[in-house]
Amino acid sequence: MLCASRDFYNYKFDKEGKYGFKVKVSDSSGRYACTEEYIVYVYKKMSASVSATPSTAYINEPVKIKFNVSGGSGKYQYSVYCKKDGSSSWSTVKNNTFTPKTAGTYQIKATVKDTIVGTSVQKIVSINVTDELTNTSSIASQKIELGNTVAVTCSAKGGKAPYTYAVLYKKTSDTKWVTKQGFKENASVSVKPANAAIYDICAKVKDKNGTVEKKFFKLTVQKKLENLSSVSAETIQQGSAVTLQCSASGGSGYYNYAVYYKKTSDTKWTTKQGFKANSTVKITPAKVTTYDICVKVRDSENKEVKKYFKLTVTNAPLSNNSSVSSENIKIGESVTVKAVYSGGETPCKYAFYYKNINSSSWITKQDFSTNAVTSIKFSKAGTYNICIKIKDSKGNVAKKYFTVTAEN
Repeated sequence: MLCASRDFYNYKFDKEGKYGFKVKVSDSSGRYACTEEYIVYVYKKMSASVSATPSTAYINEPVKIKFNVSGGSGKYQYSVYCKKDGSSSWSTVKNNTFTPKTAGTYQIKATVKDTIVGTSVQKIVSINVTDELTNTSSIASQKIELGNTVAVTCSAKGGKAPYTYAVLYKKTSDTKWVTKQGFKENASVSVKPANAAIYDICAKVKDKNGTVEKKFFKLTVQKKLENLSSVSAETIQQGSAVTLQCSASGGSGYYNYAVYYKKTSDTKWTTKQGFKANSTVKITPAKVTTYDICVKVRDSENKEVKKYFKLTVTNAPLSNNSSVSSENIKIGESVTVKAVYSGGETPCKYAFYYKNINSSSWITKQDFSTNAVTSIKFSKAGTYNICIKIKDSKGNVAKKYFTVTAEN
């Protein structure tokens, strides 16, 4: 006969395990109507923790999702989903392994379910995904003049910040590196090589994980372009030429030269030679004055250096180029004497003298004056000397003599 009714009692279990229950049901007379038996499984409450390894990953680096579960029946079912911050949809992660394809922050939702009891625990963890560490350092120039510095700007991306930087350098021909800066947060480093040569520069970046990436640069250090041109003289006489010897050192490659000149009082330059490889240039100034000369040197990289010279052009020495109209005349005729000069300092004055060849005394026809022409008439037959003197403004005197024969 089936038991018609049962009274149930609450029972609190102190330990996990398998428990058996026997329930006897009696009627009002005290006789047992039936007996029922039950098996009860008692488990600890299930708890779980979830971790991602590594918690900071690079792109395409597998991230393992690990569960640490206790309690429950021990029969668990796992499910893992992920989404990138800013996204609303979750994607299924297979085999508890997540491989990120882009950088960013990801949310991992991990659920463990007790398949016997039916309870579940859900956890969410974050993963930061970055690019692999990349050295993005740079140098300000690949070529500098000796005595200057080159700026090395250290930078990085990817990896795990913060970063530290180190800079080393050496001559390419050497094997030993010189440390300009050990690993520091300072990202701006200046290198000043001591010699003209080709150098290697190494910029190192290190991230928080200790990963180091290097980047190498070539630096050419050359001597400063110098204009070594020279002038053959600082003072010349009018009509003479001055020689410019153009030359250079340092700089890069080959040289070309240009030469210009002008009166110091002028503003406009005259081009004697445009840029050419020819290094010897002559200038013949036309005027008696002071000139400025400029020599430009240009190297193969179009760097230019100028050099200036002062040139004073003076008059040539006073020269007496006087003449007489004839060296043979008749008594009663006149000989015309003309004073002519070149060089010297103007204005000039003129004096004329004559005497019989056998006399020691000169007769003054004209003392120094501006009159340059005179005539002389001899009263007796004989041979005469004529002297023409020219005096310039500085008192320089040039003489010239003639012999004239007077006949009957």
